[in-house]
Amino acid sequence: MDKVQAINNIYSEFKLLFKERKIPELFEAMRLAQKDHFPHPLGHFAILYTSVPRESRPKLMLIGNNPSWFVDVKKNKRLSDEEKKIALERIQNLENGVPSFSSYTQKPKHRFAKRLETEYKRASLLNLLETTVGMNRFWVQTGSEPNALKDVTLENSISNIKKNKQLDKLIEFCNKGTKEIIKIIEPHFLIILGAPARELLTDWEAPKSISIQFANHPDRSSELSSVLREIKADLELIAD
Repeated sequence: MDKVQAINNIYSEFKLLFKERKIPELFEAMRLAQKDHFPHPLGHFAILYTSVPRESRPKLMLIGNNPSWFVDVKKNKRLSDEEKKIALERIQNLENGVPSFSSYTQKPKHRFAKRLETEYKRASLLNLLETTVGMNRFWVQTGSEPNALKDVTLENSISNIKKNKQLDKLIEFCNKGTKEIIKIIEPHFLIILGAPARELLTDWEAPKSISIQFANHPDRSSELSSVLREIKADLELIAD
């Protein structure tokens, strides 16, 4: 079994769990958490943002927190119908399984892709962005931090308890699945972006063949470009 098949099996397991009929209270919380500036309703997911080599080890992999939007979303910016359509189509495509493309280089670029491009340019490694593998430690698009859904109040206490248990189970599945996917892909370098992802993976016994680095999220600092510069010489020694 190649890497893509192995990871697609994890997609299939997740799709069995992430269904409204199985976790109705959590889906109701996502409906209540909807904001006017969101390009489409919550309730979608994205595991991998990029393609994965079937056999070889990629040079670099990024792990973030959870999916944002696939267009440049701001609270004070009104999105066009075309932008809303693009955002929805992109995440629906990513739900199908391991992508055959990189959402980091798709045009028009979403906000995170723009930030990555800036950081890679600063490190003089823009040529590496197309083959960088990327995913998040939590896979569901929630519009904010995953645990923010615990602050959404449903109509009664029993429903709230169920919703929070469903969210915890989902987070646990994603955390475990993320570690499994990293092991399957086995990148030469893994850069963990932001505190939530770092908290998950700090004490994890990753395969010794993977060199793990940490950086703040590109939305909050330019630390990623510094980390890329530090490992640039080693990255360039790895055969394509």
